Amino acid sequence: MKKIFLLIQVLFFSFYTQKSIGMEEVKYYESFSGYDHPVKLNNEIDFNSLKDKNIYLKAIYINNRLEVVEKYINNNLFF
Repeated sequence: MKKIFLLIQVLFFSFYTQKSIGMEEVKYYESFSGYDHPVKLNNEIDFNSLKDKNIYLKAIYINNRLEVVEKYINNNLFF
């Protein structure tokens, strides 16, 4: 019984660390098209031009896979 419990802990820890070690990349976009999935983000912008934008999208990629999309209006999180 102890061996099974230890095995479960090891598997959980290895899965958790693989998920958290992943390469994270943040990109910014002007807009997106439609509400269907997968989300299609349009017109990538660089971080330095965000101060000139009132509305933009922040996309977080983990291991080259889109994981999070956030919409900002006047530098406040909208969704």
